[in-house]
Amino acid sequence: MPISISINERVVIDTSFWVSLYFLGDTNNVKASKLLEAVNAFVSKAYITDFIFGEVATVLSQKLGKRDFVRLYGSESALLSKADLFRDSGELIDRAREEFLAVPDKDISFTDVHTALVAKELGADVMTFDGHFKKLGKRYGFRVYP
Repeated sequence: MPISISINERVVIDTSFWVSLYFLGDTNNVKASKLLEAVNAFVSKAYITDFIFGEVATVLSQKLGKRDFVRLYGSESALLSKADLFRDSGELIDRAREEFLAVPDKDISFTDVHTALVAKELGADVMTFDGHFKKLGKRYGFRVYP
């Protein structure tokens, strides 16, 4: 049964979602697969950043093996390779660096802060399984799914 959610037409998809979707051993794999149906049905623009790609490529290369990750990334059905890459002018990276250094929460990574700033810039929401994104959503004005 498909998951019914109210979702923004634009969404930044975070590392945890990609890893859950493509790594069958992940505890959120089934949930990510069902959420993918909602993404395909309602989202007109799915975004990824260079930092998210770097994390996803590293983690999935380690979990799946490099050859399998490369094959997956090149496959026709892989949303990962179809997501629009947000090209940062450098200003958001500078802001993310400043804000990351000011965030006391040790579980919020630099990539998380940058992702939050990108979501704010795009007027997008964030799809992630990382619970601390709820704090970032409140601070930067975006919704978090699931």
